[in-house]
Amino acid sequence: MLSIIARLFFIVTKFIRCFAITKIYHSQMSQWRKNYRCMVGILLLSALLWLTLGRAQLQSEACGPLPCPPLGVRYFAIGSWENLTPGASTFEGVWTQGTRRVLYEKLNQVHALRGIAIDSPQVAADVNRYLHLWIKGGFQKIEVVQLAAAVAEGGIQGQTVTVRAAIDEQAAGVESQILSLQNRLAEEILRSLDIEVSEAEMEALRKAPTDNGEALLLSRSHSHRYRRYQE
Repeated sequence: MLSIIARLFFIVTKFIRCFAITKIYHSQMSQWRKNYRCMVGILLLSALLWLTLGRAQLQSEACGPLPCPPLGVRYFAIGSWENLTPGASTFEGVWTQGTRRVLYEKLNQVHALRGIAIDSPQVAADVNRYLHLWIKGGFQKIEVVQLAAAVAEGGIQGQTVTVRAAIDEQAAGVESQILSLQNRLAEEILRSLDIEVSEAEMEALRKAPTDNGEALLLSRSHSHRYRRYQE
């Protein structure tokens, strides 16, 4: 960055020198034209230097290890999801890690957002400081199931959105009830961020993710076998 500033300072100095020469010899038309071309050339060189070096350097410092997103697009990541009532649900993994996966998949389908999988080993350790949105939350089950998400923008804690539903985990079709509540949470997060969602994006948001549906079925099967073992 210092080398770029030094180059720009050198160019500005040359510009001032050319301007001074122009003022001194303004009566001599040929000399004026010569210096005029000199000034134009230096200005063009300065603009080229900024476009090729200065702008790229500033973007690199602003975006860090992430490629700078298109205009109007914000990077987000899903942080930890805490279980506030351990032992209250047979689907605790689905309500916590499952909700993280669902939110990442859902929000990543919106044109104004781009997800960063912070759990991936390929992601730099300091990538968090370059994110626009950081979302973390919790699950609890006391009579009804509650999912809450706290959204931080630019490192500043924003509002917390909450969805609740009475869900009978022993009932048939509980998988769709769980996915429905997770979808509602994703929609509430988008609403809190004032992000407009197209009809196609909303349809994708409400579509059940295959991997989470399979996880629900496996969890349901495991809890059924566990209850039979206890009996």
